[in-house]
Amino acid sequence: MPIFLHLVDLGRNAVWSADHPITMAELKEKREIFWETAPAYGGHQEIWQALRQVVESTDESLSQAILAGANIIVPSKKLIEGCFDEFGSKYLIPDYCLSLPRNLVDDPPSSQDQTHQNASSRSVHQDPSDASIPNKAENETANSSDSHKNPSGLMSASDPSASITNSGVGAAHSSIPATHNPDTESDQNLPVKIRIRLSTGQDIPFEISRFDTPDSVKLKLFEDLELDSSKNKVTFLFQGKIVEHNTFLINDLKLHTNSVLQAMISEISHNFLHIHLLPSPAQ
Repeated sequence: MPIFLHLVDLGRNAVWSADHPITMAELKEKREIFWETAPAYGGHQEIWQALRQVVESTDESLSQAILAGANIIVPSKKLIEGCFDEFGSKYLIPDYCLSLPRNLVDDPPSSQDQTHQNASSRSVHQDPSDASIPNKAENETANSSDSHKNPSGLMSASDPSASITNSGVGAAHSSIPATHNPDTESDQNLPVKIRIRLSTGQDIPFEISRFDTPDSVKLKLFEDLELDSSKNKVTFLFQGKIVEHNTFLINDLKLHTNSVLQAMISEISHNFLHIHLLPSPAQ
């Protein structure tokens, strides 16, 4: 096992409480959203990926090795207080990604488990003397249906009029053409009013068509906000997932009226390119 002289406290014993009691499933979803959206706020993608491996690894020595291998600097030796990469970018990881809250509660049982549990409970408390009741009811229903179709009690299969009538009905139904509804097609071409939520929390009313993609929405959004596309970038997210640039927002994401599309806008940094052009310091 490698020996690290200055171990970094990974914050796994950090004490914190959520705003309200939270389940493990909700906590995992919250963590997933953070890791997917964090690069939009700055820093480098590969460093965020390394930090996620550090936090999620159960091997302490491996986590320390990743920090050292990625040249991640933790000045206070406490990851919860922030860290830096070799280019000076700062990274902050929230406490809910590092440890469990004090008010963590059990996940509620799924609807399938609840249904199975109720069925088992009913079978335990059912009176054995009632076991024949469903069969009796089924037999009475079947007899009633047969007598309604043929009061004489004889099979009607020999009646040729029955087959002619049934085939006629089937043919009549099969010959009815599919209904054409022009209103439905016109509705599909109408713009959909959604909300674009900025990283500041501000919601902007926005109209999109079924042909809109993140690239086309970006142009209209930057025009409305008077932002220079050469100096700013935007990452769109929906339900915690990054939206690819070639995605049709209505057809693929099924956005509808009042849907919320997150927009993480940040300035384009050219420091990364400039630093790589600098000569290496003399050893």
